[in-house]
Amino acid sequence: MRNTLGSLATMRDLWLRGLAANPAAPPDVLGRLLYPSAAAAWPVLCAQRPLPQPVVDAIMRHPEGQLRSLLADNPHVPAHQWAQAPIDERGLKRLARNPRELLRGRLLPDAALRYLLDRDRPEIFEELVYSAHARRAYTLAAAHPKASARTWACRFWPALSEPARAALRQDPDAGVRAAAQAAHSRQTTPVEPEDLPDRHDPDYHDAIMNRPLSAAVVTRALAGGDPSDLHMLAYNPSTPADVVAQLARHPAASVRAQIAARTDLGPDLVGLLAADPDGEVRLVLSRHHPGTPAETLLRTFLDEPGPQRWPLTAHPNFPVAGLARFGQHGDPQVRRLATLDPGADPLLIERLTNDHDPDVRDAAAACPRLPADRLAYLLEDEDLAQAAAANPALSPDRMHELLDQAGIPSTRSPAVR
Repeated sequence: MRNTLGSLATMRDLWLRGLAANPAAPPDVLGRLLYPSAAAAWPVLCAQRPLPQPVVDAIMRHPEGQLRSLLADNPHVPAHQWAQAPIDERGLKRLARNPRELLRGRLLPDAALRYLLDRDRPEIFEELVYSAHARRAYTLAAAHPKASARTWACRFWPALSEPARAALRQDPDAGVRAAAQAAHSRQTTPVEPEDLPDRHDPDYHDAIMNRPLSAAVVTRALAGGDPSDLHMLAYNPSTPADVVAQLARHPAASVRAQIAARTDLGPDLVGLLAADPDGEVRLVLSRHHPGTPAETLLRTFLDEPGPQRWPLTAHPNFPVAGLARFGQHGDPQVRRLATLDPGADPLLIERLTNDHDPDVRDAAAACPRLPADRLAYLLEDEDLAQAAAANPALSPDRMHELLDQAGIPSTRSPAVR
């Protein structure tokens, strides 16, 4: 590890990015990071963490559009936190003239989507389909005053709520009612063998994957044994429970893995797949099912090589008690688990800040069980200052001190009211 003290210019950006990631940072600390002088923190602050409502509101009012573009990519901030924000109609007029801009990470409140739907232009409708706002656009279109928008919404029947579907089927406009009835029939009438197009036709794949299937189609797919058909059958939400159970015991691990990706599995099948001899099946289950047992999550983590396994530690069932026992493991990703143990010895965490692996060092520096004197030292160390600034053990007063040292204005950001 490098124990080099960095220059203030270097350290300030490290502190800013670390504070932006700190899960214990209060809104007034996060609000100071909205100043232009703290722009180094914006990618972390806006795109990589959950945010309290006052900070989201401030970003939506901020004069810098870059922050809203970053927020559009944030998987931790649900749409309801910004969907009711006011709109910039001048910017929306430009967007309506060039709807392909919809694909460029724009964050559009509900009012903005209504504005675009009001334009009643096919090219806008089509670009919305491929945007990050598609599902909200369908919901808003289903209740839109214009019949053309409501008809368009019927194309996305599975994405609509049951009340929205019922309203469309009783719509006062005959064209909307016809589109709704056709969509309803498509989703409720089982596909028969004679309805299936050629297997090389994309509509064949759509039918087997997404539409209700007759017993004859299901039987034929099972008897044929074609791996592609079995994978699609395993994916189809309407596949009967007894067939799902049969496919969960299929000899091909790839078929079992497709079943493991279903979120509607009952406890019996979750238990069966959790004990599957194939690691890929257990990994898929761990990634998709909230009921995956703790022992399966840990076993899968230990068996699965590579950094892609780390997100498993965010699963609510992932066992953290006792992970300190891995503090001297030869695999650095396994060694890093020790920093998650709420009962880990602070001296172990301190030792891990000197680990040869950078991910382990960062995790230890950000661990709230790190001794206070070591945390204070690491805030001045160029190698670990960013991780140390993300440590939730820092008090709000100390966070503000770091912002003061970084030259960030101490008054509330003008965007945070």
